[in-house]
Amino acid sequence: MHHKGKGARYTRMKAPVTLVYYEELEDRRAAMKREIQIKNMSHDRKRSLAEGFSQDVV
Repeated sequence: MHHKGKGARYTRMKAPVTLVYYEELEDRRAAMKREIQIKNMSHDRKRSLAEGFSQDVV
C-alpha cells in the first residue's frame, strides 16, 4: 500500500521497503497488542522472528 502512495506519509517517504514479517490477527485490537509486544522485543529477538526461527505461539 505504501508503494502505491496510499500508506502513511512517513512510510511513503522512507521507500523502498521490504516486508520481512507479518501476522494475520483476528481484529485491530489484537494487532495493536501484538505490535506493542514486538516493539518491546530486543533487536536480536525481532531478527529471529523475521527469519522464521521464533518459538512464539500467537
